Amino acid sequence: MRLSKYISLPTLCAMSLVVSIAAPFARPALDRALFENLRPEPRPVHTAVADPDTIGRLPYAVHDAEEIPADGTGRPQTSPVDLRQPENAEYSALYDPASGSITIYRKIGGINVRLPYSMTMDDYNNDAVRRSMIDYWSGRQKEASAMSRNATGSDDDGHKNSLLNSKWKINNSLFTSIFGSDQITMNLQGQVQVSLGAQHNRIDNPTLQERMRATTSFDFDQSIQLNLNSQIGERLKLGINYNTKATFSFENEVKLEYAGEEDDIIQDIQAGNINWSLPGTLIQGSQSLFGFKMDMKFGKLTVSTVFSQKKGESNSITVQNGATATEFDIDVTNYEKNKHFFLSHRFKEMYDNALAKLPTIASGITISKIEVWVTNKTGNYTDARNILAFTDLAESGSDISNSTMWSGREGTMPSNSANNLYDAMVGSYAAARDPNQTTSVMSSMSGMKSGRDYEKVENARLLSSSEYTLNEHLGYISLNTALNNNEVLAVAYQYTYRGQTYTVGELTSSGVSAPNCLYLKMLKGTTLTPAYKNWDLMMKNIYSLGAYDVESEDFELDVLYYNDSTSTDRKSTRLN
Repeated sequence: MRLSKYISLPTLCAMSLVVSIAAPFARPALDRALFENLRPEPRPVHTAVADPDTIGRLPYAVHDAEEIPADGTGRPQTSPVDLRQPENAEYSALYDPASGSITIYRKIGGINVRLPYSMTMDDYNNDAVRRSMIDYWSGRQKEASAMSRNATGSDDDGHKNSLLNSKWKINNSLFTSIFGSDQITMNLQGQVQVSLGAQHNRIDNPTLQERMRATTSFDFDQSIQLNLNSQIGERLKLGINYNTKATFSFENEVKLEYAGEEDDIIQDIQAGNINWSLPGTLIQGSQSLFGFKMDMKFGKLTVSTVFSQKKGESNSITVQNGATATEFDIDVTNYEKNKHFFLSHRFKEMYDNALAKLPTIASGITISKIEVWVTNKTGNYTDARNILAFTDLAESGSDISNSTMWSGREGTMPSNSANNLYDAMVGSYAAARDPNQTTSVMSSMSGMKSGRDYEKVENARLLSSSEYTLNEHLGYISLNTALNNNEVLAVAYQYTYRGQTYTVGELTSSGVSAPNCLYLKMLKGTTLTPAYKNWDLMMKNIYSLGAYDVESEDFELDVLYYNDSTSTDRKSTRLN
């Protein structure tokens, strides 16, 4: 029967709490004066008293969350050994109209974990005011600290520092005199990809021993692309360029450079990958050196000091008729993966016939415009757009991957009207352009699978024309750098065939404004397997010789076939 006398505290005390808490924000001057004189009110603490003969006074007392002593500003003086407040702790307050007191409960899972304690309505209101004022001034202090950090921790455009793109200011006169400025900047770009796999084979061959019939092997591969540009002041620079997929080792560079003033004795100091060029022709300098170089100037006398080694390798070559002949041995599976792609299945089907009458390319195709988009891993959003790429865009007939959704007449040239996909996306499913609705709209389309039929990429990067090579008559592109397995490649282009102009995808000049998605043709998705139709778009007939300036004259190609059953080699007809 006693429980019926209690009512919920927020219902009864809502007005008094609002009035008490609103006061600090109305009179800041008075609030600060009150805040500086705040002291936490003592609370009843329920503890078990141990026998003084069995336990002494602890040198470092351990406090519960509600027993932590406060400093002069009312903030708790926390210690690493103090118990923290559990996340599932719940507080409740009940008001007793008969006594006019408020009882505070702390529960975890509906069970009291502390003895309830009571206080008067005035004490409860005073405690609420005190806590609100402490929270208010603590928030103001955090804002002031954040503004102070931003004053020295942001760049000139107000961008906050991050681990990959940072700028610091050193307020030291000696530092400024040595390096010419008080600024330190660092810009780190790149990506790291690690793949781990295992393969288990079992051969039921009775001629082999039992333990040799089953073999297990592990495959570990990593790909690192790193570019670091940092500068200390105006005189010291550090540059690192590292790529595990580099063709030659000298393409990975580390360079530290110090540049002095015009009147300084030390004009230049370089460490790492250095270049040594001399003005005369009697003694020539050298390139691709790794070591230390220092240039000094004493009046009109210039002194250059170099300690370095020249990176190279020993190799045997054969010279015939004034040219070097080198033999290459390349496995057929070591083609350049994720670098060369046909722009459509139709262009792939026309490839052999177009090259049947070399040197004339009889394809009839001329690509006049193209835009190539990839997943943005650089952090550069200057030419970034949201894109929605489709595997079946501009495909027709048997080249359509998802024939249950889309249909088109066999043999049609690639264009947005080759099948009904593009018309559906600009009509019934036009809401997919909104990046906030793309996922929900595409999920509602039964039969469409992400990674196989489409890919949504936010802030995709538009490649510059120097980052790829386009064969405008055969309809394929070659990227300068191979894509990682989880990167997306999509294109939009315009071409002419037999006097008629065709468009595939949407160019940036098509009138679709950001942040809406551009509809593009997907050449590679995050999942590229032989089971997917766009696997055929990746060219598998281009190999890297690891050499430059190879002349086509006297170039010979032998194709060897190894027969596992007979353990013999068979040489095909030599191709010149």
